[in-house]
Amino acid sequence: MGNQSDLSVYLAKNSIVSPLSEAWPRSTRSELIKSAQEHKIIFIGEADHYYHEKFKYRLKFIEFYLSQGFYNIIAEIGQEDGLMVNAFLNSGDEDYLKKVGLYGFHFGQELQYNQRNLTKELVRYYKALRKLKQKYPKLNYGGYDLDMFPGTFLLSLSYYQQMKFF
Repeated sequence: MGNQSDLSVYLAKNSIVSPLSEAWPRSTRSELIKSAQEHKIIFIGEADHYYHEKFKYRLKFIEFYLSQGFYNIIAEIGQEDGLMVNAFLNSGDEDYLKKVGLYGFHFGQELQYNQRNLTKELVRYYKALRKLKQKYPKLNYGGYDLDMFPGTFLLSLSYYQQMKFF
């Protein structure tokens, strides 16, 4: 195996993909409800990078909890990134998505998308979350991790001042 294409072919021929079923067994649903009974916030850990199937599972968990009345979803992304994603969910304005530091720009660089696969997957995921926000308007999405790159917060300081966070 000498290149990326060889690896992709090998993985496609030697992997097992478990399809995401539309309906979970009653025991799974019961366990999820039981685990969240006395909580007001659902925390979601970091998704494995470049595995878009993981985002489908995350969306399925999020939608399940939304249907049960849990509207505060906090993901393992930077706090400021979470604010940008939530602003996008509330407004639909994709300019907020361009300010998510998780995509990999550094302090002092212009806020922008890049063409990495991770960025493309995250944008698709956030757009799917936006559809859930339209179905469940009380959805409040945030981040609890450190931001990917120091200074991300300062890159958008004027945004925070406009939103009267200060």
